[in-house]
Amino acid sequence: MDDRFAKEVKPRMKGRCFIIRWADDFILGSEAESDAYRVMDVLPKRFERFGLSLNMKKTKLIMFGRPDKAGKYKPGTFDFLGFAFCWAKTLRGYRVIKKKTAGKRLSRFLKSPWGWCRRNRHKPLKEQYGALCEKLRGYYRYYGVRSNCKAPAVVHEHAVKA
Repeated sequence: MDDRFAKEVKPRMKGRCFIIRWADDFILGSEAESDAYRVMDVLPKRFERFGLSLNMKKTKLIMFGRPDKAGKYKPGTFDFLGFAFCWAKTLRGYRVIKKKTAGKRLSRFLKSPWGWCRRNRHKPLKEQYGALCEKLRGYYRYYGVRSNCKAPAVVHEHAVKA
C-alpha cells in the first residue's frame, strides 16, 4: 500500500499529502480539499481491483486543518486506533495535534478491571494483584503518550478502587 501510494497517488496530488498506516488501518492526509475528494472517489474502486472492500461506515472525510487565531474555524476531531486526535494549544501558545484516549475505549477499559476483580475474588490476593498490574501496564504502555495524561490518571484511580 505504501509503494502504491508513493508511485500512483502522490504524483497526482496538487498539494502535499501523507499516509499513516498501522496493519489494515490507515489515514490519508492531503493539503488540498480537491485532492481529498478525488481520493475518496477513487479509493473504493482501487480496493475492488485487489478483491478488497472498504468499510464505508468507518471511512469518512474530515476537515482537520490548523485552527485560525480568531477562533472562527474549528476543525473536527477523529478517532484512530483508540485515540482521539484534536487540535490544542501548548502552554506557550503553539498549536499542536493532541492525542487522548477515545471516550469509548476509556469507558470499556474502566469496566474491564472492575469486572475481572469481581469474577476472580476467589483467587489468592497475590495472583489478583499480579494480573491487575499486568492489565494496567498494558494500558499505560499503549495509551501513555505525551499529551494523554488525564485518562491514565483516571484509570489508576479506578483501579485502586477496584
